[in-house]
Amino acid sequence: MVSDTSPIRPLHHLFQLPLLEEFFDEVLIPPAVARELEAPELHFVPIAITEMPRCRIEVPRDTAAIKVLETELQTGEAEATVVAHEHGAKLLIDERIGRRVARRLGIAYTGVIGLRVLAKQKRKIPHVLPLVLRAFVAEQLINIDLVDKTIGSLVTTAWDKYKVTFRDIRQKTPDPYLGEYFQWLSERIAETLKKNQRKPFFETHVSTRHRN
Repeated sequence: MVSDTSPIRPLHHLFQLPLLEEFFDEVLIPPAVARELEAPELHFVPIAITEMPRCRIEVPRDTAAIKVLETELQTGEAEATVVAHEHGAKLLIDERIGRRVARRLGIAYTGVIGLRVLAKQKRKIPHVLPLVLRAFVAEQLINIDLVDKTIGSLVTTAWDKYKVTFRDIRQKTPDPYLGEYFQWLSERIAETLKKNQRKPFFETHVSTRHRN
């Protein structure tokens, strides 16, 4: 596995970096990603590579390919993509453009939500949604487009089903904060879908077998 910067931050924030060693024998970290983690901009907390289990820095060999990819991607994403390609490894990345480039190059990928879903299936964590809410709402570590395309319908459908119950409990408790992040995320996803309508994946990615 080769990791970009973005999936590591929410895992660190939620104390879930040990999931890396649960599922991967080794995680390769390109130099640019290591720099972004250890000396971050804005409000992000520094993360030392030594804190990350089974991780080591791997320098990409094809510098020309990195330069080409930097016309589309940030340096960390470009280096991670090249390292994944050189090693025939899976890529851990969340950015939509980075995933599109990986798909174009035939590189398998997953993201932090996919990793958490796997952890839930393996009973390593109890729930996925509360962790997504915490990482997304509290720190804005996960892109809302990623949430929309992975568990968006689950969030909106669940809120529609239970919102009456939540509002009733808020009044009886009284606790106006009950499910606040749940409601907020559901409403944001609904707004996003309304503004940026798209066809379902099963309509836009019809296999050749079904076309014939």
